[in-house]
Amino acid sequence: MPLPASVRVKLSSENAGSVSLTPVVSQEMTLDELMGLMVSIVGKDEARVRELLRRGTVVSEGARYRWTAIEADSESVAAVLTSFPDAKPARVFSAEHCRLIVFRQARGQTEVSRQEGSNRRLLRPRSFWDVVLPLMSVPSVTSAEKLRYVRYSYRARADEYESQVSDGDAKSIRDAASYLPSVGKRAALRQSPIRRVTLFCDR
Repeated sequence: MPLPASVRVKLSSENAGSVSLTPVVSQEMTLDELMGLMVSIVGKDEARVRELLRRGTVVSEGARYRWTAIEADSESVAAVLTSFPDAKPARVFSAEHCRLIVFRQARGQTEVSRQEGSNRRLLRPRSFWDVVLPLMSVPSVTSAEKLRYVRYSYRARADEYESQVSDGDAKSIRDAASYLPSVGKRAALRQSPIRRVTLFCDR
């Protein structure tokens, strides 16, 4: 049976192994989006992806996705899976291709995209991105040599890198937060200690 171009998915919160009482949201997902969600969990395993399609449910990052069971032949699924890139552990981090930084903190996390990080506040000579990205290639701070290639994130559609954050780096990041236009992001980066960073780079 041919795979559909899009799938109607019901989305609900998942808490401690049981569905919570939060409202169920129905949304249309492209086949590429749904397959990306499944590949992020089971990898490019054609048999397991077919099983998930047939089961009609998957849990990811605290949310349960449900859809009408889809019977798919192995050839159709394999053809779609070829469009998903493979991980490249030898790929060197490139600040130029970085589009998102996630700051993992003692309490929660703060995400800053290239777009918002590159915006400059009025009368500010530099942006948050101008200050923080160079830290990833300065040996005395967060050296690119310390960045560890984690995987290719099928959910984010980007190569994922990670690094621990030293006290000096954390202070530099907190100081640079003043360049962010978002008051909420500035406060979030200053309120909770930053332990490590995860960076997502486009290919």
